[in-house]
Amino acid sequence: MTDERGTLRSIAWRELCPWLILFRTFTLSLSLPLLLLALVGVLIQPLGWRLARVVFISDAALDGDADFRWTNERLTTWPGQARHETSYVSGVAQGTFSQSLVRQITPPGEGDFAGMFDRLSLPFRQLFNIRLSLTKFAYFLAGGLWSLAIWAFIGGVVTRVSVVKLGREERLSIKDAFLFVGRKYLHYFFAPLYPLIGVSFLTLCVALVGLVMWGLGNVGVVIAGVLWIFVLLASLAMAFILLGLMFGWPLMWPTISAENGDPFEALSRSFGYTFQRPLHYLFFAVVATLFGSLCWLLVAQFAAGVQYLAWWGASWGAGSERILQIQMAAAGTADSGTALSAGAWLLNVWNGLVEAFATAFAYSFFFCTASAIYLLLRQVDDETEFDEIYSEDDEQRFTLPPLKKDAAGVATVSDTESPPAEPDQRPLAEEE
Repeated sequence: MTDERGTLRSIAWRELCPWLILFRTFTLSLSLPLLLLALVGVLIQPLGWRLARVVFISDAALDGDADFRWTNERLTTWPGQARHETSYVSGVAQGTFSQSLVRQITPPGEGDFAGMFDRLSLPFRQLFNIRLSLTKFAYFLAGGLWSLAIWAFIGGVVTRVSVVKLGREERLSIKDAFLFVGRKYLHYFFAPLYPLIGVSFLTLCVALVGLVMWGLGNVGVVIAGVLWIFVLLASLAMAFILLGLMFGWPLMWPTISAENGDPFEALSRSFGYTFQRPLHYLFFAVVATLFGSLCWLLVAQFAAGVQYLAWWGASWGAGSERILQIQMAAAGTADSGTALSAGAWLLNVWNGLVEAFATAFAYSFFFCTASAIYLLLRQVDDETEFDEIYSEDDEQRFTLPPLKKDAAGVATVSDTESPPAEPDQRPLAEEE
């Protein structure tokens, strides 16, 4: 009897554990074109926020509200500006640590998936602060639209490159990604805004009840009490929309990049995956956060090491006391001459550029990871394979050839290619 035993040659890990594509986002986010593109966004984003601060915010508003001042500094400060005067290690490596168990296990700072999720959504979350004045509301709205305008393009390019690479195992040139996003830019920009427009309309309806409470005195409160059931229904609709937007907006841009869709398709898919596959989404997000924590810790410490080794090497020639004096001048905590201040400022710019590259990696990693999560949720919910990504080459491949009319006026298929050359039919004797 023949012993028919098979030998296991290989394991299709992509089919067995498709979520392993999340671990490929680290090397993808480190590609130089994506890093440089994210670096541009990191450097120009504070410009719009500074302009919004000049237009809408007074110095008294900054001094009177500590929470607002902290948020403003976070949005208007370039990487490397805020640095402790006695530390050789930059703030990007130290980060800010949460008290949750996950953060205690893997202290990542602000550059992992969850941290970037919080940073990108911060301006729009501030709009729902009930104690926000009109000028502060205008400040966050203007700055939020500025940030959205920047990251809609950059995030679109990164997600387009990511879905093609992760889904089809093909490399898309940055030029082709630019052309694709350029044609779809308004879709990327308006996709997250449509839910907010709906919430704004419902808010105006609720505000009418508040206007009755304010304008009619105690009688207005009674009228508002009668109408309050409708206010709660409107608030229920707003809560549903905001819940879907809160968790679904990172999936909107990968939807457009993968499907060549419009804002409504991005809205439908992101809300559908959020509410229909919440446990899958949670699992993928947790894996991405844990993995991103380690990646950010590596990148942040590497950036800090680059800066530290530069100061350490310079201290062998200048001495530690001189280096400390220069750092204090750069931080503005010590009186110094014009030349020292200028030199310290230049050193600060170069060190800040190192930190900016680390922050750019955080943005690049976030959009790459969001693309991977979208492909995973699409496979789970729609049973769509990873490689089913929109491609302009496929669209041209399956189009009908152009038609032309012959002498009788009948439409025929036009010859797009020249006919092959006729072989030489001369007899062999003639050739000789």
